[in-house]
Amino acid sequence: MKNKYRTEALQWLSTKEQSLTRQKNYAALVYETNMLLKRIAMSKYGRSNVAGKRGADWTSYINSTWRAKAFDETDEALLHEDIYCLEAIKPGKATAFVNKAKQWIRRHKV
Repeated sequence: MKNKYRTEALQWLSTKEQSLTRQKNYAALVYETNMLLKRIAMSKYGRSNVAGKRGADWTSYINSTWRAKAFDETDEALLHEDIYCLEAIKPGKATAFVNKAKQWIRRHKV
């Protein structure tokens, strides 16, 4: 099954989302979601193309791999600053990022 990794990634993310949302640990949810995206991208597009990307470079790169191009400045700030701040990440920001990640997992180019 060629796209089995998509199903497995979505199941893993759903489990993480439920667990971390229950704990109200939205920073960890964003972090774990981003790491999942990086793992998938490295396996599909090559480690050398993905590993060093951060912030705008990362969101730009990931947007180049699908039509929606949904990741934006809000996501860049979330990944770059918010997950490392002492202030809590708002649930809505985390949910929006996770939903974009789910869409990307389903629809990115192989």
